[in-house]
Amino acid sequence: MLAARADAMNGLGDPGAPAAYSVEMALSPKPDRVVLAVRRAKALILAGDIPAAIEVLATVESVPAPALGQLWVTRGLAWWCTGALDDAQNAGLEAKRLAEEGGNVRDFVDATMVLAMVAHERGTWPQRVSLDLLDLHVRPDLAAVVMDAHLCVAESYLYGGVPYAEVIRFAQDLQHQAAATRVPRAEAFATTLLGEAHLLTGDTEVASRHLRS
Repeated sequence: MLAARADAMNGLGDPGAPAAYSVEMALSPKPDRVVLAVRRAKALILAGDIPAAIEVLATVESVPAPALGQLWVTRGLAWWCTGALDDAQNAGLEAKRLAEEGGNVRDFVDATMVLAMVAHERGTWPQRVSLDLLDLHVRPDLAAVVMDAHLCVAESYLYGGVPYAEVIRFAQDLQHQAAATRVPRAEAFATTLLGEAHLLTGDTEVASRHLRS
């Protein structure tokens, strides 16, 4: 019950989540404590306390197989926060591999998000999102959530100083590739991004056509 409460607090962005996990860890048997430690570390990252998160992760030597994906996701987030982008990318790739093998939707979204964050930091997010959205080998249930993993980074890309003309060119290219390869989710993503970019340039007529299509 306490773990569920801590998870709910973490999901709501409550800064008390790490402390709630600590309470649950103190009352749990050792096998459960390592899983809770990973969740606590992730909550600390979301709360902005990266040193504490790294300290917690350093105590985690191994976890049960179902928690491995989240361990790699959390390591990836911690490394991203410290600028260790190669390590963050490798962690994201390992988490994604595990998620694809096990069909774990949550871990797949989180792993894809870590890779998107690394790509954005490196200025290669357009290539990353194109690769993810146009991948025809991903299981349908996982392919359905790829967009979810990229939404926050897409907004950072859109509002992060990239010239709108460049955003529009990228969105048009992705839209054409998605139509040619018959990937409707990718086409919808590109069309929405295209509409938002036109809206931000003040071209409301063109924006409206894309956003209503």
